[in-house]
Amino acid sequence: MDHLSLFLLEEVREKKYDGFARKIQKAWRQFNARKHHAKQKSLVGKRERVDFAHTVTKYDRRFKPSKLDLLLTAKHLTLIGREKSKEKPNKGQLVEVVKRQIDIAHILSVGLSPYQDDFLILNVRENYTSLLETPFKTELITALSKHFKERTRGGILPLEFLQTHTITLKKTRFGGGTRQISFHVAGVSQRAELKPNGKVLHVTIGQGLPNTT
Repeated sequence: MDHLSLFLLEEVREKKYDGFARKIQKAWRQFNARKHHAKQKSLVGKRERVDFAHTVTKYDRRFKPSKLDLLLTAKHLTLIGREKSKEKPNKGQLVEVVKRQIDIAHILSVGLSPYQDDFLILNVRENYTSLLETPFKTELITALSKHFKERTRGGILPLEFLQTHTITLKKTRFGGGTRQISFHVAGVSQRAELKPNGKVLHVTIGQGLPNTT
């Protein structure tokens, strides 16, 4: 066997092993995700089946991001975070807590941009808005639409495609109020560029596929 054939054979073998490694890594991540979210099921109700579970980015009133786990069942959309426990025996340790649980029937609408990005604005009837970001936006909205229809006996989940959305803030001792998120298109980058400016979050993204895809 000449040196060229040996080189090509080695290259094929490396690609084959690389493919095996990728499959193993993917299976391991999926296994860990299922195991992790199975532990969280006790927080949403043992009788409720989780149809969608993924870590999302949530933005607060100052547009500061934080990671939360989103679990979707037939009845509720639940956001789970982590806090230091103040009670024994886990005092000082990080424990999982329900940050917000929304009855799907109370969702007023889901706000989206006309562009290809990962943001969604969850508007809740007579309550505050949740500004979320997830690369699995389409999968989440598909599952949410299905359960909204079941929960409201045939209702269609309203989807609002706008360049600018108004966000209703959670009422605290400092008051409530509103914020805005405004979407812009520039360049071809697939990564969103975020620029907070006072009470407005400007999100600039590259021109991608239309929102109907």
